[in-house]
Amino acid sequence: MAFAAWMAAMWYLPRLLIYHCDAVVGGEASATFKVMERRLLKAIGTPA
Repeated sequence: MAFAAWMAAMWYLPRLLIYHCDAVVGGEASATFKVMERRLLKAIGTPA
């Protein structure tokens, strides 16, 4: 189960990074993507 969670995080992280790069710097979307990336890595990626 841990491997499946880790793989899901590794597949989703690049998508978040691409969306984050397309967002306006300092905008609301940029801040939201920062939070989403942090939560993805800390809540799903690291424990797996």
